[in-house]
Amino acid sequence: QIDSQTHRDYIRGVASLPGCIGFLANDEVVQLSYMRYTRQLLQWLRRQHPDKLAFGNAHPDPWGGGYDRYIDEFAAIVEPDVLMTDVYPLGVPNGLAANYFAILSDIRKTALAHGMPYWMFIQSFHSTGAFDRRLPSDSDLRLQLFVPLTLGYTGIIYFTYDVAFERGLVDKTGQPNRLHHDATGANREVAYLGRALRFLTSTEFGCVPGSHREDGKLVPNTVRRGTREPDLSTQPLRGIAIESPGEGQDVMLGMFRDDQGGRYFMVTNLWHDADTKADDRALSVTLRLGPEVRELHRLNRLTGEVEQLPIREGSVQIHLPGGTGDLFKVDDGKFPGLTESR
Repeated sequence: QIDSQTHRDYIRGVASLPGCIGFLANDEVVQLSYMRYTRQLLQWLRRQHPDKLAFGNAHPDPWGGGYDRYIDEFAAIVEPDVLMTDVYPLGVPNGLAANYFAILSDIRKTALAHGMPYWMFIQSFHSTGAFDRRLPSDSDLRLQLFVPLTLGYTGIIYFTYDVAFERGLVDKTGQPNRLHHDATGANREVAYLGRALRFLTSTEFGCVPGSHREDGKLVPNTVRRGTREPDLSTQPLRGIAIESPGEGQDVMLGMFRDDQGGRYFMVTNLWHDADTKADDRALSVTLRLGPEVRELHRLNRLTGEVEQLPIREGSVQIHLPGGTGDLFKVDDGKFPGLTESR
């Protein structure tokens, strides 16, 4: 029974731990009966600890299609405080799962429709055998962090820190490995952006493809599956140009609003590969602004400070490491959440 004395004592002990924000109950829930049980469990947890979040974890793609229907049923039946799933998209030896962007998009759409924040488990392990996954490179890891942020995700959880498979953020010896070092730097940048992003609402997103040479001609890259090119004709950001051609050299654009109607956008470099540092997959990008834009500010992900960028002939140039994104605000530099203690 979920309300047994043993369970109450255990839950009370966990809730008293420093930094506990809530409870994740049940993983990759698929069957309707198990969804209903999970809902009852979350209701019980809320009665015991009304100041904590209570949520379950949805399956990333239980039927190999029709995911939008499944995730809507999960949200409606389970009623979690946070809608989340896990996506482990980095296979061997290279590449990204074909349904990666589609799953992230469906979670976003459903969470916004149900008025829920949405989070993501990301791949931070190496496994072999039937579940063959590579240890993320620096550029791989950043892609998994910054793409969800660009779509409005406000929580990211690593799977896994320890050695559930061959390696996690630590090796079997218990010693931090290369991925641990990469995560340490990336997490600091994500935390700076997250101070503001948690107060913003995602309004639109899309993939802006670069180009590559084919038979001596420059042709557009294919738009990533599960996304579309954004219509920027009425936006303060009117266009994005990727300076160097090459397959995979695309960017993701996310648009946001705050409660006062302030306008924001985030641009993330989608170029990544196995065994590559973020700096080895960097892109120079030109942002073309509408004539009504007077100022453009960026929340510096390295310092946490707001900086005004120079606009020259209606354009701003930026440099993005592989898998990495920047957050901008149009017209003023008043990003929410920055006055709170870090």
